[in-house]
Formats: sequence, structure tokens, C-alpha cells
Amino acid sequence: MKSKRLLWILLPILLTCQLWFTYISFHYPFMGIYVAKKADHWEVKNFEANVPYLQMGLQIGDVILKIDDHDPERFFTVKNFAQIEQANKLLISRNHHTYEITTDGATIKFSIFAYSLLGELLCLCIAIMLYLDHSGSRSARFLSFIFFIGGLAFMSLEASPRGDVLAKILITSIVMSLPFLFLHFLIVFFNEKGEQNFPYKFLYTCYGLIGLVSLPSIAYFTSLPAYTYFYYYEVITRVSFLSGSLMVVGFLIYIYMKFRKTQSYFSGIVRTVWTSFMISFMPLALFSFLPEAIWNKAMITPYITGMCTLFFPLSFFYLLSAQKIYHVQLILRRVLAALVIAVIPSAMMMIFIIPLFQNAFSWQRVIFIFLFTVTLISILLYSLEAIMSGFEAFLFPRKHRLQLTLKKIADDLSHLQSFRELQELILVDIVRTLQVASGAIVFQYEHDIDIMSEGDMEPEQIKQALTDPTPSTKQMYAVYEINRHEEYTSFLILGPKKTNTLFHKEELQWLKVVVSNLATSLENLYLIRKLT
Repeated sequence: MKSKRLLWILLPILLTCQLWFTYISFHYPFMGIYVAKKADHWEVKNFEANVPYLQMGLQIGDVILKIDDHDPERFFTVKNFAQIEQANKLLISRNHHTYEITTDGATIKFSIFAYSLLGELLCLCIAIMLYLDHSGSRSARFLSFIFFIGGLAFMSLEASPRGDVLAKILITSIVMSLPFLFLHFLIVFFNEKGEQNFPYKFLYTCYGLIGLVSLPSIAYFTSLPAYTYFYYYEVITRVSFLSGSLMVVGFLIYIYMKFRKTQSYFSGIVRTVWTSFMISFMPLALFSFLPEAIWNKAMITPYITGMCTLFFPLSFFYLLSAQKIYHVQLILRRVLAALVIAVIPSAMMMIFIIPLFQNAFSWQRVIFIFLFTVTLISILLYSLEAIMSGFEAFLFPRKHRLQLTLKKIADDLSHLQSFRELQELILVDIVRTLQVASGAIVFQYEHDIDIMSEGDMEPEQIKQALTDPTPSTKQMYAVYEINRHEEYTSFLILGPKKTNTLFHKEELQWLKVVVSNLATSLENLYLIRKLT
């Protein structure tokens, strides 16, 4: 009840924030103009990269006279962040000439908004599932909270660069605290699942410091200039994020070095955590941060590689939700096998595609398409068993029907009390499932034959098929020995199929399983009849 009440409280708040951030994202284009205070005026200091419409007239060094008919120092994004956002027109001065620049020609990239919305929905859905389904696990509740604030970060991802105060406070606070929260989760997780006793109370001091540093951000809602604080706040945010990330890596290295030589399920968990950690952050480091540091241009945009970082917490979500904490070695082998197998068709596909579209391809696109294809095929291979199980009735109806009948026969055999029930329940199901004209279960004694039949089957032909089969009876009846004893031998005899076709491979395998189940049940029934 408490969890549902909390959900109903948070839901309208989240919807209100979502509507507000969506309004900001679609109503105002991202301008990316950074300004600086010079004596008695404000001038353009720099531009954000990849904002082409700013070529319409603005230049570095232009003096900002008015923003939407207001003085620059009174415009809230300049006052708070020394940036120009959410503006419709600018009045500037350049070389003693005045120019008016509007944002009418600006376009809003829906793809980036869709990316942030996808990440938000994914995080919030997982947070709700974890909170509702695993409320008894402290580590699951903590992971639910991490996914929740991750959803808030994605929610504010588009509004924050546009100068929205609430989005700025949310995303900077989350960026500062997220590494420490994840370290807290790792400690709780290993303490809970590995019966360890790692300390975590020092993290409350870190949370207190983050709250103390964030407290002056209240100035954003006042008329006081806060751009100087914002500059230092951004520096503190980067330092905090880097420090927390180093603590996470250091903790993972510590537990790996401590348990790497032990042969236990806990060491398997540690190796799985390290593997998912590398898979999560290697694309971001190798294809975004490293190329940008060397060539000032990322091979793949961080918007795309940043999505890979979700794999790390998602791996914990899978382990907790599927209750497979104790099978991490098997899961790791399946994931690695799926990745290795996926590389081959992905590489072959790229070999065929690149020559066809060589003029439209760049190395960034090639690498992105290759990684995306490998990931997609790996997920498909890993989930193949579950997918086939879910769609088996549509994809393999004959196999599905055989399995359902086999389950029914096995259940009926466990409750059999007489040979009459054997004929009315089991034999009828076998004849109907295999679509044969007739069937019989036969007990052959030394001087007698006992026949239980279903359908049109002549007793004389059955006796001839067992004692002295002719080519015609061999072609007409299929005989399967169930069991053989000193007193009797039992058989399952099936007539021809109504379609005049042979049994296919799946039906023959099904018959073997049915005959093996019949062997035990017939022996028990025979003993019951003999004793009574």
C-alpha cells in the first residue's frame, strides 16, 4: 500500500515536470550563446558547437544591447548562467552598427528529444518494476532509486541546455551524486548477496557536502546575479563526478583483487560486474571521449555511446529480476557467446553494404551501424529461447500441439487406476494427436492376447502383425514394444495416418517419450490388477 501511495504522489509531479520540460524543449531552440561581462556591457564570448543557425549574423565580440527588449543583465539566463537561451530576438552592436537577430530560422532536433524520452521511459519503467516487485530487497530498492533519478536526468536533458532553472538544478545535482549513489548501491548489493560487511556510512558525509554545495543554487530563483556561482558550481560538479567515479572504480578493483582467486558464486558476481562495467563504458571512452581529446571530434556522438552506460545498472536489474544471482557464470558465458556469434553476420553485412553505399558512409557511421547490429543480434540470440517459447504456438503449431498433449498424457498417467481409464484417456489422446485411423495397446501372453483398441482395427490383423507379420500388415500397422516381462509383452500398435503419410521426425520422437512413460504405468497397472 505504501509503495502504491508513493507512486500516486510521484506520478502527477513527474507528469508536471515532463510537460514543462517538453514545452521548453519544443518552444525554444537551443542557442548555445555564451556571454561575458566587460566593463559596462555584455559581449559574445563563445558559441556551442554544432549550432549552425548562429552563422546568421552573430560573431564573437558582438556587444549585446537587448534581449527580447530587456537589458542583458536583467535577462534570467544571462543573470544565472552567463548564457543566452529562451530568447526570440537579440539587438547587438558591431563596429558602431546595430543589428537585430531573430531565431525564426532555428530548427529543433526531434531526434535528440526522442533519445532523451526513450532513456527516461526506460529508466522510470525499470524503477517502478523494481520498487513494486522487489520491495523486500534493499539493494533492489536502491537500484530502483538510481533508475528513478536516471529518468529525471534524461527528463531534464533537453531543458537544461536551454537555461531552465529547475532542469539545471536537477541535472547538476544528479551528476554530482550519481557516482556516490552507485557506489552505495554496490556496497549494499555485495553486502546483501555476498554476505560481506563493507562500510558505507562515510557516503552520508558526501551526500551532505553535495547538498551544502547545491544550497546556493536558490539564488537562481531570485534577482541576484548568480553566473559567478554557476561557474564554480560547474567545476565542483565535474570534480564531484570524477571523484565519485574513481571511488567506484577503486572499489571494484579492490573487491576483484580480494576475491579473484576464490572459487565461489561471489567471485562470479564480481567478474560479471567487471564485465558489464567494461561493456558499458568502453564505447563512450573509445569512440567519444578519446577521439574528442585527440582530434577534437568524436567518432560517435556521446548521445549514442552514452546509452551504453545503461548496460551496467541494467545488468543488475536483470540479475535481480530474473533471480539469477547464483548463475552469473552461465549468464556471462551466454552473453559472451552471443556477442562472438553476432560479430560474424554483422561483419558480413557490413562487407556487402559498404561497397553499395560507399559515398554515403563515413567511419563514424560504419562503426555505429556495426556496433548497433552486433548489439541487436546479440540480444536476439540471448533472448531466442524466450522468444521461441512465446511464439511457439504460431511458429511451430505441430510441435506445440505435441508438447501440450504429452503434458496431458503424463498427467493422466500419474492418476490411472484401471485399464479402462488407459483406453478412454491415454489411447484416445494418442490416436487423436497423431491423426491415425486406429490404435491399440496390446498385452501378449504365452497363450492369449488382450487388446484395448480405439478406432477401426481388426483383432485378427493385430494378432497377425504381432505373430507373423506380412508385408501388408507391416505397411498398415506400426508396432512399438512398450515393455517385456516373463509373463507378458506389451505393445502400442498404430494404424495408418488419415492423410496417408508417414510419421515425421517430431512425431517419432514424441512416440518414444510416450512409450517410455507408458512402460512404467502399464507395469503398475498390471501389478494392481494381479493383486486384486
